[in-house]
Amino acid sequence: MIKRATPAYAEYVNEIANDPSVIPHIGGGELDVTELMAVSETFVTEGGAIIFTPINRHTYQFHSMFLPEARGRIAHKTARHAAFEMFTTTDAMDLVTYAPNDTPHSRPPKTFGFKPWFARKNAVFGKDTTWFRLSIYDWIMRDKGCLKKGQK
Repeated sequence: MIKRATPAYAEYVNEIANDPSVIPHIGGGELDVTELMAVSETFVTEGGAIIFTPINRHTYQFHSMFLPEARGRIAHKTARHAAFEMFTTTDAMDLVTYAPNDTPHSRPPKTFGFKPWFARKNAVFGKDTTWFRLSIYDWIMRDKGCLKKGQK
């Protein structure tokens, strides 16, 4: 089950973020997301979480973290649900994220409509990094849930 999380879920999200299989991909040092969750929109599922942090009034940067057993289908389903919720229940117009170029598995799914936005050398953890962007306009044209809701 995918839920919108309150800061009360911070301990659960911290456990995922600091898992030995996750932490190397999100900084390498111990994290505490409690304060971040207080100002963000967060979605949790069994074995994973996605945190959307506001960059400005209409743009949210997101970070996803999933334990190995939740990667793949569970992560994909959670991301689809979270994008739907962000675009239909918040003021989000753009979702942005980044992925180091040497970790292609951490890129957002192309099927969602994310497009490469820009790239920087030595940007994140000293690695060449590509930023990705999904606008509400691109999302509307691709999301099946949006289509079903619109037809209804």
